[in-house]
Amino acid sequence: MTTVDYPDIPLHDLMRRTAARWPERPALSWAGRTRSFGEFEVESTRVANALHALGLGRGDRLSLYLPNCPEYELLFYGASMLGAIACPLNAAYRDHELTHQINDAGATVVAVHHTLWPVVERCRGRLGTVERFLVVGGDRKSTRLNS
Repeated sequence: MTTVDYPDIPLHDLMRRTAARWPERPALSWAGRTRSFGEFEVESTRVANALHALGLGRGDRLSLYLPNCPEYELLFYGASMLGAIACPLNAAYRDHELTHQINDAGATVVAVHHTLWPVVERCRGRLGTVERFLVVGGDRKSTRLNS
């Protein structure tokens, strides 16, 4: 049986080491665009800085209500860099499930894909721990931060 040994480090540090070793190799491909490991490292660090500016820090929860997309990966790694906890949510969730999961996690920030924003908006008044919403995807005009 084959075994693989992983270093005892956070996932984002493993990604950082990979980016240093193979910066030009493909890390993520989506809709005809490929990001190298080096690009991914730069972009996820930028996302970490933006999340920190929103007040997210060590031990805080970031709910990810997004379909499979590059923003999901960048936000996941950005949260990891801060020591925050990424809480994935199924993009098929609707009002009841979404409200329960976000409140149960104690998320202070919710990242939501612009196509899913109407669901979040309906639940907004019942999300007691959430301080900020980060709407991503779509064109630049539709990407916004909400308090």
